[in-house]
Amino acid sequence: GLNKVTGKRVTELIPRIRELDPKLFEIYSRVALSGIPEKFEMFINSLGQWYSVSAYSPEKESFIAIFDTINERKRMEDSLRESEERLRLAIDSTGLGTFDFDPRTGKLTWSEISKGYFGLPPDAEVDETTFHSGIHPHDRERVQRTVEEALRPENRGQYSTEYRTIGINDAKERWISAWGRVLFDRLGQPDRFIGVMLDITEKKRL
Repeated sequence: GLNKVTGKRVTELIPRIRELDPKLFEIYSRVALSGIPEKFEMFINSLGQWYSVSAYSPEKESFIAIFDTINERKRMEDSLRESEERLRLAIDSTGLGTFDFDPRTGKLTWSEISKGYFGLPPDAEVDETTFHSGIHPHDRERVQRTVEEALRPENRGQYSTEYRTIGINDAKERWISAWGRVLFDRLGQPDRFIGVMLDITEKKRL
């Protein structure tokens, strides 16, 4: 670690830091001149580690920086991203679309496959209105009841249904099988609603 750092220049403590980490000096200069503190995360090349850095200016044209190593957290985040990517690839290979709904905010996230099941392009923005408008009018009320029942704690968050969609952009009718689960917080309030959907149109035509 770094010892006896008080009163010393950063370049004295870490000789190559200006050369290897110029962005760090940009931030320090900004803090020293503006007096506005900043907190950020950065891989410090001259030290070979990830740090959470807090920089503030006790007086004009000077700064103090506090470094906390976050290597382990970054390794865990990278590992989680890799696991999520492997899972996404595995799900995509089966033709399953995924959905993730936050009941508290109303935010809805669909995979590209799910968007395709509703006749939407991969970059389309989706929300609850998109979901309801894409369901066949004859199935819409029934699906809404199924969703509401899943969001009740007494039903243990189980969700399973089949319905038709009418493609929002392509007007194509598709049969969809969807299943998932609602996760509840410690107060019994719905916290997250996740699941998958599959196009079963060909099966329905047999």
